[in-house]
Amino acid sequence: MTKQTFSGVCAVLAALPSQTKWDDGMAAIYLTIMKDWDDVVVGTTMRHVLLHCEFRPTVAELRKKAIGIFGMLPPAALLADKATDIIRKWASNRNEHAAEVHPMLPEIVARAGGWTTLGMSDSHHARQRFFDAYDEIMAGDDMDKYLTQVDKHQFAHIAETGMATAKALAECAQ
Repeated sequence: MTKQTFSGVCAVLAALPSQTKWDDGMAAIYLTIMKDWDDVVVGTTMRHVLLHCEFRPTVAELRKKAIGIFGMLPPAALLADKATDIIRKWASNRNEHAAEVHPMLPEIVARAGGWTTLGMSDSHHARQRFFDAYDEIMAGDDMDKYLTQVDKHQFAHIAETGMATAKALAECAQ
């Protein structure tokens, strides 16, 4: 994110009502999390804030909105079902098949104990382990990689609007 874009972000966030006063310290907190975000992510997320938020979102809320837009991680239940299908159909190369479903699926399975553990557990415990691993990834820094460098082709439908909003934020700061 450019310095000018962040200045615009600060202007918008400072203008939104909040119980917390906006100052340089507050801006530094937001910058710590957002500094590596692509301008498309910043612009698109701030556009969402302007259209949908009555109050200033926290840093965690902004990150969650951005990941919701750009993280594209399918719901846990859907991925768990896909993992179960892979366990039933494939004895080897499971990570390759999982990566075709979603790049994060092999990591979720690894954090849940691996293919063998999931395959040998009863279905209730296996799903719970899977959901816990999914939640761990969603809450962790792993998802932030989706916010730093956006595939402009994959998100062409919103990239143009996001960049336009980022440019408007930068101009707003001047």
